Amino acid sequence: MGAIDTPQSPLESELVVDPDQIIEFVTTWPSRIAAISVARPDGTTSTVPVWYRYDNGALLIWTERSRAWPTHLINSGHASFCIAEDVHPYRAVTGRGPGVVLTDGEIDVDREIQLIVARYIHPDLAETYIAKWSHLRDIARIETSYVSGWSLGY
Repeated sequence: MGAIDTPQSPLESELVVDPDQIIEFVTTWPSRIAAISVARPDGTTSTVPVWYRYDNGALLIWTERSRAWPTHLINSGHASFCIAEDVHPYRAVTGRGPGVVLTDGEIDVDREIQLIVARYIHPDLAETYIAKWSHLRDIARIETSYVSGWSLGY
């Protein structure tokens, strides 16, 4: 995992979480949706909700490189993300880092698809779901060169 924000005030000391808490938050059930933001050629950002899995300092996302956001990721080489709860205490993790889009030969796409889908879909439904989206054959990988989290939203 990349750099971790350090608290700046006593209140922040109570709210900012440590690296182990961040890893637990992004890997435990129930799986949360990540919002990925990438720069577009015109300087604005494109933000999309995605399913992901966290592995060894990176977010992995099942996608297709011809979609808009992966194309922007390929062109810019960087992305930011936010993973947040939608219920109290509204914990969240944000981060950013370099990103790439990988295909078979660079990564085991079938294995990654199965691992990502297993975080969100009941095992009895996973095979049917994967078959429905079989045209998606790429994996975006965003390294977490910087990450921060908090244990209480406002």
